[in-house]
Amino acid sequence: MISDRDLAWAAGFLEGEGAFQCGPARVSIRISAAQVQKQPLERLQKLFGGSIVSNHKPSASRQHCLVWHLYGHHAAGVMMTLFLLMSPRRKEQISSALAHWKVLKIEPRLKTTCAKGHPLRQHQTKRGLRRFCPICAGEQTRQSEIRRGKRKGTYRHTNQREMF
Repeated sequence: MISDRDLAWAAGFLEGEGAFQCGPARVSIRISAAQVQKQPLERLQKLFGGSIVSNHKPSASRQHCLVWHLYGHHAAGVMMTLFLLMSPRRKEQISSALAHWKVLKIEPRLKTTCAKGHPLRQHQTKRGLRRFCPICAGEQTRQSEIRRGKRKGTYRHTNQREMF
């Protein structure tokens, strides 16, 4: 559980150093923060997850910079959690990012319903966990059996009226 103090620290840090993004060029919603010192980024990583990467190689004019990134539904959750603690400018950025994120396709592993709105179930197979819709799967089986003439009361390639 993240304490109120940690949330307040994260909000303050991201207020100054953070970026909240999602848009046409982005495939997913993202929070990032760049910093020369690694310690604050490690603290963000400990609180919310994500990854820390080197932004560029140091040169005579630039110091070595590290960037913390958090993507996807985890980033959206952090944005929603910190929203009330942020300035109006950051609230606008978060609202814009969340609005773009809502219209993106949901990652298949996060879906809870099939395309027709039926609840998905999980089934363990030799290849791992598989998600499926039992209602749609049953309907597909029935339709396949009807086409192949294996279903009682059905006739292949003929109508019942043509039989008599």
